[in-house]
Amino acid sequence: MNIQVVTDSTSNIPKEVADQLGIKIIPLSFTFGDEQIKETEIENVEFYRLMEAKNKIPQSSQPPVKDFIDIYEECARNGKKVLGIFLSDKMSGTYNTAVMAGGMVRESWGKFEIQVINSKTNCMDMGYAVIKAAEEAMEGKSFEQVVETAKHMLRCSRFLFAPKNLTHLRKGGRIGGAGALVGNMLKINPILTVNDEGDADIYDKVRTQKKAIKRIVENFKQETDSFGLRNVTVHHINALSEAEVLAKIIEGIIGKTPSIMPIGPIIGLHVGPGTIGLAYTTEEEIRKERIYE
Repeated sequence: MNIQVVTDSTSNIPKEVADQLGIKIIPLSFTFGDEQIKETEIENVEFYRLMEAKNKIPQSSQPPVKDFIDIYEECARNGKKVLGIFLSDKMSGTYNTAVMAGGMVRESWGKFEIQVINSKTNCMDMGYAVIKAAEEAMEGKSFEQVVETAKHMLRCSRFLFAPKNLTHLRKGGRIGGAGALVGNMLKINPILTVNDEGDADIYDKVRTQKKAIKRIVENFKQETDSFGLRNVTVHHINALSEAEVLAKIIEGIIGKTPSIMPIGPIIGLHVGPGTIGLAYTTEEEIRKERIYE
């Protein structure tokens, strides 16, 4: 395989899948005081226990440029082309650092082909595109085909999620602080998504998380009835029992058990424990407004 697919840890791709497909995953980190921890080096349950014990939301940080350069240079030495797919540049500087590192390695090595995609999303909304690209790379598809497949998959994906409350989003500044505060006061439970520009955005507003999940399921059924279904993952943030209930509902619709996947610390610290959602991909494009260079 002469194509190396690279992504970051917010894709939530299971290690065994990444290993099987040869995907390189660059971890983001979080900081409690003076201690910096890579999100791939701590169990999710332990992270949320630690966050609760410290009663503090940690700071997240992007990977250092060296992490990208090390992988890119290894690929350059081995004559491999690189396809990097990273979380939205509206949520992290990871994509921009990936691009910068690619330019540095190209300048040093001369002949080095790399394409870096700003996924404009995260979690398995991004992860499914990474996996499909890696599968096609293993099948021997051309670099151009693999790149176009990744972009196509990103336009076929949707991520809808319902936070338990808006405390973490407000503190992290991921949506307007005043809006989050008013939402909590009025007991509004928004359904959130990642919009076509890559920002966390409000998809719909309901009164309870239970109603939010019901609305997510309705939207999932409407879109997959119209555009077909490739994959679906039930995402959760330290809320496994609730995720299992949602998985049973989805199983009743599609006739098979969907995967259940916890969201890691980096996204989790911004959205907060108790969050439930669906990431799914359709056969036809549902996000044609997602423009990729």
